[in-house]
Amino acid sequence: MERQLSATAQEQGLGGALATVMDPNAGISIRPGVTYTAADVAQGLAPPANAGPMYWQPDRVHVSSSGDMGMTSGRYVQVITGTEAVQGRYLVVWRRDAGGDWKALTETRIPDPPRAAPRRR
Repeated sequence: MERQLSATAQEQGLGGALATVMDPNAGISIRPGVTYTAADVAQGLAPPANAGPMYWQPDRVHVSSSGDMGMTSGRYVQVITGTEAVQGRYLVVWRRDAGGDWKALTETRIPDPPRAAPRRR
């Protein structure tokens, strides 16, 4: 699911990719200082200025014993032309819908804190 979502994001952007898996009634996407509803995501999340591709890889995947809830978490990198890439962690909480498809309830991305400037000698 994560690989498919990442591939879709390369073609349609993160907002377009999330719109394909976001629970239309309960889904939210959280960024520092703002929360988007599933309707906001369906209209498209504006990428940062000069945004290039975004890459991510899960390093944690957990599924409930009943198989109806799950979460994925890992690192992401957002390429920004002309500056350093934005890196951070993401977390997605998934739930199976009535048809058995996985839908995202929450999708959260938090950038790493800025790196300290190198010390001058």
